[in-house]
Amino acid sequence: MAFHDTVMDVIASAQTEIAIFLVAVCAHFLLFSKHTVSGGKHSAKKLPPKECPKPNSDKPSPRKPSANLAFAPLVRSVQTLINERAGKDAIAAEITRFLGRRPEDERVDVLLGVISSLGKHVSCEAAGAIRAAIKELRIEGAGRVNEMILRSYIFLRAKEDFESFLDEVLASSAVSPTVHTIALRAACTFGDLTSAFSHLPGVAPALRSTEATPSVACHQLFLQLARLSLTSGELARLLQEMRKNSLASGTTVQALFQECARHSYLEELVQVQDFARTEKVGLTSGCFVALLHCARDGATAMRHLEAASAAQKVDKDVLLAGVGAASKFRDAGVAKFVLGHASAASPEVAQGLLQLCAHGGPLGNSDSDTVVLELYETRLAGSGFAMDGQAERLLARGALR
Repeated sequence: MAFHDTVMDVIASAQTEIAIFLVAVCAHFLLFSKHTVSGGKHSAKKLPPKECPKPNSDKPSPRKPSANLAFAPLVRSVQTLINERAGKDAIAAEITRFLGRRPEDERVDVLLGVISSLGKHVSCEAAGAIRAAIKELRIEGAGRVNEMILRSYIFLRAKEDFESFLDEVLASSAVSPTVHTIALRAACTFGDLTSAFSHLPGVAPALRSTEATPSVACHQLFLQLARLSLTSGELARLLQEMRKNSLASGTTVQALFQECARHSYLEELVQVQDFARTEKVGLTSGCFVALLHCARDGATAMRHLEAASAAQKVDKDVLLAGVGAASKFRDAGVAKFVLGHASAASPEVAQGLLQLCAHGGPLGNSDSDTVVLELYETRLAGSGFAMDGQAERLLARGALR
């Protein structure tokens, strides 16, 4: 009976809540539906055409909309011809016909859009066709187009086409520094050291400017030239060209040091050292790192560290290279030099010192555990540096002994 009463109470309560909800819905409809309908009459109307905000016709657009989209049909046509393996003449005829219907001030933009859109699908025939169209229509100001054509030939490894077109570009009245840079990069790509040296004077101003503001592109370009000279056995000629073009700087010398160290050109590294000494070029920390990597023994590594200290070039990279040399040659003198700079060492260097000071390391002794723990507390604790498993095991052993 009590259960029956409870069920009836629940049903009655639910009915009451439903009724209240329905009353609320009806009241909302009666109160606000009229407001909504009548409000529709006074709602914001669309502005008549004369009141619509007009674009500022006095402000010129940076580029005509038609020029942005003009090359799309031509790209499709040229891509189709490339897929059909059409010759240069057929592609050139299509490009010339299309450009002939465009205003002269849009033609360069159209050609730039075509080459950019083709990307990796460009072919020697398409590049040659664009060259032919520029000649036939006598398009002026196509310097950027020429640069893109030259880059396309490098991508296609078309050395003969590149050289023939480069001669045409160099024969023109105005040659941008970018053309010389492209020519030097192509010479390094094609392995033509004679051509590379012939274009070095045109690139020298850009390479010299990197001493104040390092440029990744210029640095990589010089690395390519250095690598080609070393593999060709022409380091002496490269040093001569550097002297002739005033390219003896800390940046270029460091690049040579790094290339010699990377490929273990020990005799060539000595030549670069002599060159730097003769040209009075101060060695950078990167040079000392390269020397430490190529050190024959612990005594040689110690001399390089002392020279770096005298030149005030001891930084994290030099100390890391010192850690490597101490571990490689198990030299206590090198390890003590690095340990002596532990107060200014980074967590990475401190972690390397843990291994040098542990039992079995160059500095390992009866107090190794104490030194290891002190290094951790002074340089690694609280730094957030993630240690490797070996360093963690060294700390655990030192703490438990």
